[in-house]
Amino acid sequence: MTSQQRFFDELQRSFERLQGRFNNEAQRRDLLVRPVLVSPYGLGYSPTDVLAEIPYVLPRAFKQDFLFRHDKVPRRILPDYVLFPWEWQKVVSVVEAKGKSTLAQLTGHRFQLAEQQAAFSTNWGILTNGIQWQIYHAYELVLEVASLEDLRKKITIIQKLVGKDAILDRMRRTGSACLVHMVIADPNSWKFGPIRKEFSEGAWAEVARGPLTGVFGRIVRSKG
Repeated sequence: MTSQQRFFDELQRSFERLQGRFNNEAQRRDLLVRPVLVSPYGLGYSPTDVLAEIPYVLPRAFKQDFLFRHDKVPRRILPDYVLFPWEWQKVVSVVEAKGKSTLAQLTGHRFQLAEQQAAFSTNWGILTNGIQWQIYHAYELVLEVASLEDLRKKITIIQKLVGKDAILDRMRRTGSACLVHMVIADPNSWKFGPIRKEFSEGAWAEVARGPLTGVFGRIVRSKG
């Protein structure tokens, strides 16, 4: 059994311990959400990168220029976590955790997440109840996880999206945590060999074939 398998087995055991009155949002944050954020087999952030309940007090200009849920302007915006790599000194994602819920119920909180993304000036947002996960980029859903087993299968893709190593690599190369569209004019050119390999192997192959193609980049194949 690999270390990653042991990690997901422990997540499953933690989930099974959540029974009755203990199956609440706080317990899910502690036993399911935070471990995924800080584990090297999850998103790989350091414990000090994961800041809990950092409030954002809305300035007057923000209140005037933005629309809010229920047409009600909140006094402050308070995500459960912000991901703040100390190497870069910038919030790269917000994380909103919920209690026991269905995927449809989780999706119902997407506007709350969008407010948090806008307040903290980040394109990335994570909405989760510890079992199901939704990854948002630029306020659009780009990846959904339906179960812990689904999370295990998709963790490599999620790491490429919002994992610490991938985020820092993009920020060092481009100055941004955002994904960049790539257009490959001639995929047969030797210059694009490593990129072709990335898009043809492992998790990237699933991305290239699936609905995330436009998020990660698009390959324009040459005629003939």
